[in-house]
Amino acid sequence: MARNVYTKSTRDSFMRAANDARANGKTWMEAYDAAKAAGYEGSLQGISKMARSSDEPRKAKSKRGKRRVGRPRKSHIVSTPSYGLDALQRTIHGLVEQRVRAALDHAIGALKSIQNESR
Repeated sequence: MARNVYTKSTRDSFMRAANDARANGKTWMEAYDAAKAAGYEGSLQGISKMARSSDEPRKAKSKRGKRRVGRPRKSHIVSTPSYGLDALQRTIHGLVEQRVRAALDHAIGALKSIQNESR
């Protein structure tokens, strides 16, 4: 299929007609009809694609409420022990460490006494 090459003035006239129609709340079909009346010879998909990629200033898109498709990325933040971040966490960490050391000391003492008895 041969591709139409429009002169700058022709392209500007049908793009202006299509953009004005869309700015006035018309549908793409009505914008297509306006562009055809101004000299456009392509398809509805072609005019809508040209209008979206044109250099005309567009309204800023709202980022609120938009969600990307698919799963969110995994976080690259490696969880680290939170020592010293909070007074309560420091207290809990100290208690746990104290009890673990006491249990290990008791277990080591029991093993040493068993070892001494077997000699």
